[in-house]
Amino acid sequence: MALRPPPALLRRTLPCVRCQTQAQLLRRSYARSSVPVPPRSRRPAQLLTALGAVAALVVVLAPRPSHAPREGSAPSATASGSSSSADVAPPPRLEPERFRTFRLRSRDCATSTWATDSTGDGAHVVLRVPVAPPSDAPAAALGILTLHLAHPLLSVQRPYTPLYAAPLLAGGDATLLIKRYRDGEVGRYAHELRAGDEVLLRGPEYSWRARGDESDLLLIAGGTGLTPMYQLLTTLLGAPDATDEPPQTAAARPRLTLLYGTSRAESLLLLPELAALRERHPELDVRLFVEDEAPQGWWAWASGQQRRMHGMPLYAGRVTEKDVRGVRREGQDVLVCGPDGMVAAVAGRRARDGRGQGELGGMLQRLGYTRERVHKL
Repeated sequence: MALRPPPALLRRTLPCVRCQTQAQLLRRSYARSSVPVPPRSRRPAQLLTALGAVAALVVVLAPRPSHAPREGSAPSATASGSSSSADVAPPPRLEPERFRTFRLRSRDCATSTWATDSTGDGAHVVLRVPVAPPSDAPAAALGILTLHLAHPLLSVQRPYTPLYAAPLLAGGDATLLIKRYRDGEVGRYAHELRAGDEVLLRGPEYSWRARGDESDLLLIAGGTGLTPMYQLLTTLLGAPDATDEPPQTAAARPRLTLLYGTSRAESLLLLPELAALRERHPELDVRLFVEDEAPQGWWAWASGQQRRMHGMPLYAGRVTEKDVRGVRREGQDVLVCGPDGMVAAVAGRRARDGRGQGELGGMLQRLGYTRERVHKL
């Protein structure tokens, strides 16, 4: 007698067997009734390949756009040696209250008549930065304009006097003559710049503005304090290489006298430019002073004995009361700029905040000048 499974087991097993049988029948029916899938066509791939080839051909044959130089950079020369000004982006405008980013056009070492070492502390560089004048530029007036140069990584800025004022009001290259000091962060940063680098500038501002009735100006400068005096001279007389007439006639502009002194002969700056101004304007009186001995081989240096350099008289020693008394005239205004010790000896110390004029002192007070006639830059 065959054994039969219990009814309960049959009730649990038969549905599973029935489901499996139905699934097999469905698969067989689908296999008999399904339409065979045609093989994949190669036409889409061939079409994509053709489109890619056409796109590559268009890219190769299309004219390449000309890349304009970076903002404020010098234009690149073409094969004929000329450049198109349309390809150069104009420099940004100066703003007196806000620093703007400009592109340095050139950076050159500035050496004096004898100096050959243009590195290390005491060296000078000339930076040329294309600028556009501010929309609310200060009214053109006889005065001295300054710009502020900021260190990009340190919260420090320093005012510098460009050699020429016209580009600050009409657009052009701001030319800065900067000396490197051992403890001067901005000066050391300026000496590390190269053409094409970005610099932060703001301005211009007047460090001195004429009243309008000046008839005689005595300029006393020491070291790089020559730069504001030189800017004032070029504003009145024009640039040394200018071919047009100066802005003012000899009768309209004030009488000009420059006493320029340095500690060493190697530190005398802009002598060829000053000589060119004197050649064009013989009425300009320039006198040079050197405190230390001159380099060996140039002349037998005798204390107090006058020599000439670039046609300008050169004296041994500092500017003294005797020298100022020799050029003093009635109604004369005096501008003083240089190291703190030199300014204090000539006209008294500046104000403690560095902005005010402070009390008049030094040799100018002893010679009878009044505070209204003396300005410390």
